[in-house]
Amino acid sequence: MPLYIPEHVSWWKKALAYCFLALLVCILLTAIINHHWVLAVVVALVATTLYSNKKQNQKLREMTEERENEGICTFARSFERNQVDTWILRAVHEEFQHYMKFPEGTCPLRASDRLEKDLKIDPDDIEDLIPVVAQRTERSLEHTERNPFFGKIETVGDFVLFINNQPRANA
Repeated sequence: MPLYIPEHVSWWKKALAYCFLALLVCILLTAIINHHWVLAVVVALVATTLYSNKKQNQKLREMTEERENEGICTFARSFERNQVDTWILRAVHEEFQHYMKFPEGTCPLRASDRLEKDLKIDPDDIEDLIPVVAQRTERSLEHTERNPFFGKIETVGDFVLFINNQPRANA
């Protein structure tokens, strides 16, 4: 299974991104110095994020206990045999494991897991995962609007079937 090879980013684009980040930090620090209430807002945002992450980690621990003896084989068996490319199953399983991590391990993945509601994966991240899995499984992303799962990806199973319904890149 090939790994994802990200597109090369030129040095000047990286430098521009770092300059933009530095500018944002300077603006934030200036706002905190001039308006002390901004610090309270930043602290509240950080506290909310930490609480949300703690809650998500707890949910993943509970899901892991429910799925004690499950793994990639259980995940693969939840799809029609000979209907889904095994490379797609493996690539999806590997890529989604990044979202299933918590401090003590990773939670087994199920085809029925809802991407936004259960796994708390942002829709933009889902969009970003499509080309990663497509590249790893040698699938084309041309004419995605013809795919019967276009705009209907709600679960991990839908994601698998979306990629599976895309034509091979070299075909």
